[in-house]
Amino acid sequence: METVKCEICGMELPESEAYEVGDNSGVFVCDDCYEKECVKCDRCGDIMFDDEAHHTHYGNLCDCCYDDLFG
Repeated sequence: METVKCEICGMELPESEAYEVGDNSGVFVCDDCYEKECVKCDRCGDIMFDDEAHHTHYGNLCDCCYDDLFG
């Protein structure tokens, strides 16, 4: 079983139990840090850090979806 390290707290956990932030980025977070620090794009479903999301009246958007709608 392959393990990964949470980008935020440093906890090691099985890759199958981690959330990958971004699309094939290799950046993983544990469940607790996901709940506290991440959001899912309301358009495409990608996971991102909350401070990188565009918070709009359409919901939380990643850069790509934001550009598609407002670019």
